[in-house]
Amino acid sequence: MDSALSINIPGIAFSDEYKRNEILKKVRSICGWHQDTFPGSQPVSLNKQKLESCIGKSLYVACEKTDGIRLLLYAVSRRVFLIDRNQKINLVSMTLPSSYWDAVFDIKSSNKSGEISDVSRDFSERNSELLNLDFSRDDHAKYFQQNTLLDGELVGDIVEIDGKKSQVLRYLIYDCICIERDDTVRHLPLLERLKLAYIKVLAPKCKYDEHRALIQPPETPKFQLFLKDFFEVDEVPAILNFSKRLPHPSDGIIFTPVNLSYMPGTCPKLLKWKPPHLNTADFAAMFHSEICSKDPRIFLELLVGIRGIRASVNCFCVPKGNVYNQLLDHYKLYGTSGQIVECYYDENAVYSKPMKSDDGNILWDKPFATVQGGWIIERIRTDKEAPNDINTVNRVFESIRDGINSDVLISKIKLEEGIASAEPIIDLA
Repeated sequence: MDSALSINIPGIAFSDEYKRNEILKKVRSICGWHQDTFPGSQPVSLNKQKLESCIGKSLYVACEKTDGIRLLLYAVSRRVFLIDRNQKINLVSMTLPSSYWDAVFDIKSSNKSGEISDVSRDFSERNSELLNLDFSRDDHAKYFQQNTLLDGELVGDIVEIDGKKSQVLRYLIYDCICIERDDTVRHLPLLERLKLAYIKVLAPKCKYDEHRALIQPPETPKFQLFLKDFFEVDEVPAILNFSKRLPHPSDGIIFTPVNLSYMPGTCPKLLKWKPPHLNTADFAAMFHSEICSKDPRIFLELLVGIRGIRASVNCFCVPKGNVYNQLLDHYKLYGTSGQIVECYYDENAVYSKPMKSDDGNILWDKPFATVQGGWIIERIRTDKEAPNDINTVNRVFESIRDGINSDVLISKIKLEEGIASAEPIIDLA
């Protein structure tokens, strides 16, 4: 589970605050998002109600849930930017040629008779300029992707090269919002959006890299681009099986509606399933310490988000585990608090919980309650700055309570087989 946090987002942090805000404003507009928060589509946890009302009642496709870093990729002004959930932006060194470049290159690679020329032999004379695109040249602007917005996840795949294991960064595209200024793309069905991402973004990029390597040694890319694999819903057993052998961690399944437009923010029909023991929620950690005591009692409260504000719902962490002890030691030394922590729920955990006054203070002189069932910290989320919204936490808890394990999920899918199955997933012809 910690693998995502070990990945460094490639590129240079964008420090120009004015330009950063302008980029975010444009990206939100493209997505149709009217808030100042991250505009990417967010799934909801699969509970029994969602399982009954969505799977089998609407057309869905499924993919493995990657444990990576969620990023929007925005190509504009001949540059490529990566935007994370905290709305931090990195400028990356990457050339993304446009579909216009693709068409022009195909024409220039053909001889007068209409036959394809020996590109490796003579395109250094006719096509070298097209294979050395320069973002600083205005006359090259038409050859770059412009106002193209993709949604995906950055993973660190562990691969073996020359007998040595190393990490290769890959950006897995799982949705497409806008391509070359056409923001109507987000209103198309999912499979059409993915098809356009392949034809107009991935295919030109692959061709550019392949032919450019013929005239000069290829540079090691900061990261590679791939289209994520989607499957019919009745292939869930196969997804669960092969996800164990992927070169990156996978912790569940995402069910994406085929005929729904891209929806920014929380999408009630975009569903994520995790095995009950992997279902987690993100909280803000807030320590409370007894005053005027030689050996003060300390409690760690877990705050949620309510309308964008960290708020108390009288939820306390089970005081156990390595991460909890690490946070506690840090608090005792430096008084630090407020980190975002990912927690899992243990229904068998027993711990003491304090009472609080109406103004939010702990009543140290009142007896503590003994509680069974609580949240245990699994890891610190350095990639997030805000806790989950209260509605998200409630949905996660419902999913945990409903206990939808893989057997229950597969049984439901088999019951609905023929209804839930999609048509051929994607035709790239």
